[in-house]
Amino acid sequence: MYYKSFFAAVMSAMMLVGCSSDDMPQAAPGADNSTSTGNSYVNISINLPTVNAGIARAGQENDQFDDGDQSEYAVTCAHLVVFKGATESGATISGVYPIDNLKPWNISGTTTDNITSTAQTVQQISETQADAAKGLWMMIVLNDPDALAHFTTDKTFNDLTTSANSTYSMRSEKGFYMVNAPLYNKGVPQTLVKLDATKIFNTAAEASAKPATDIYVERGVAKVTVSVASNLNIKDTDVKINVAKWGLGVTNTKTYLVRNISNYDKWAALTNSSRFYSATSNRIYWAVDPNYSEYSADFDNLNTLPDVDITEPAYCLENTFNVANMNQNQTTRVVFEATVGDGETFFTVGSSSKMYKDQDLVNLIISQAVACVDGKDSSDKYSVSLDDMKANAGVYELQISDVTYDGENLTGKEVAAIGSLDTYKGGACYYVARIQHFGDTYTPWSVGDDTYGDVDPSGKYLGRYGVVRNNWYELSVTGVKALGTSTVPDPKTTTDDENESFINFSVNMHSWA
Repeated sequence: MYYKSFFAAVMSAMMLVGCSSDDMPQAAPGADNSTSTGNSYVNISINLPTVNAGIARAGQENDQFDDGDQSEYAVTCAHLVVFKGATESGATISGVYPIDNLKPWNISGTTTDNITSTAQTVQQISETQADAAKGLWMMIVLNDPDALAHFTTDKTFNDLTTSANSTYSMRSEKGFYMVNAPLYNKGVPQTLVKLDATKIFNTAAEASAKPATDIYVERGVAKVTVSVASNLNIKDTDVKINVAKWGLGVTNTKTYLVRNISNYDKWAALTNSSRFYSATSNRIYWAVDPNYSEYSADFDNLNTLPDVDITEPAYCLENTFNVANMNQNQTTRVVFEATVGDGETFFTVGSSSKMYKDQDLVNLIISQAVACVDGKDSSDKYSVSLDDMKANAGVYELQISDVTYDGENLTGKEVAAIGSLDTYKGGACYYVARIQHFGDTYTPWSVGDDTYGDVDPSGKYLGRYGVVRNNWYELSVTGVKALGTSTVPDPKTTTDDENESFINFSVNMHSWA
């Protein structure tokens, strides 16, 4: 995949996250909305993604970063979640602490990759140095005002990465839900941050005097934007086409509160495994979602496109799958609505893409009737009504009331002999582009190659399609090959790659975090 960054030079020091310590909810230690009763203190630095969009490194094409819009990293509330356990996967939540003394979030200096803004705080916790000897771990949750209900002390870290949540919004008026990002560290993936005994202090002053422990967070959603070339024509014609709307289809309705990377050891053993991680930015680029290995009937297939400005971004939940499930009805896609020509309703007949306006269609139907209907071969005795044909978009089967001969309706058999047509109401047609993740850069496939089917032992195509949280995907429409469909097409059950396409597009994955 070709990676590009739009706003390498746009963000400046004047960009501040819209939150300061005065904006944060105030909570006294030991209050009902806090589990803190101890006298331990930790100094933590919370790093929001991301900065330095223009930095590219040979062999690390994934490491292209972009701050995005200021609203996408605003912080309205924050919680520290502490786990106890010898290992990350088995650690259990022991405390959840509302953070009420964050310093103002400031954009980071240009020497730090991956980070948009940072806040530092000293937090009181109940856990002690003695607990740390047995294993303590930290996680930050941002913009979840109900964190005390979502992160209860009966849950393990493994629960958060394997229990699907279909009710909690990853994006709300409170901002974008954010939680620890999994990091690659010398071949070992890790999401929680180890809290060493030497980082726990008896007073806030002691903790404040020592270097803070860094925690890196990511958003719980992916971001999609589109760009469309101007003055588009259907290829090899003078028919103008204007892409007016778009929306996301086949989107997931379930997610995990924390990204699941449980298959990392298997990915690392695959061919070209370096696509799954970056040794430079320490980021991990793949995930397991709640329906990774099975079809879900809960996907939102999108039947009606939203009426919003085409430049507006859209956000969706993570949607990934193994190769056996890399099918069109399981892959998040962009649906484009385009207006053909002057926006008048037109028709096509059969498999031909020739477009017929009203009188042209009437003439065609009459000529078909003369040729197909026995004993009724006088064209001037036919009358055709287009009212029902123009009422709705989509395939239309001629009815006996649509065509008369010498004032009498044709029979059902006679109109069936004439055939059916396709109505493009208001000149609208639709195109589909499925979202690639690793795409052709890391998982190349060309027209004529075998489709991957359900067997790919080398992992050559794993991650070719899909969306991963905290990544930014842009689809650029650069040309139109043929006329699209008259209605939003139902997702097929076939593999994502196919040997025909209707629009030319490129998918540029912005490493949003």
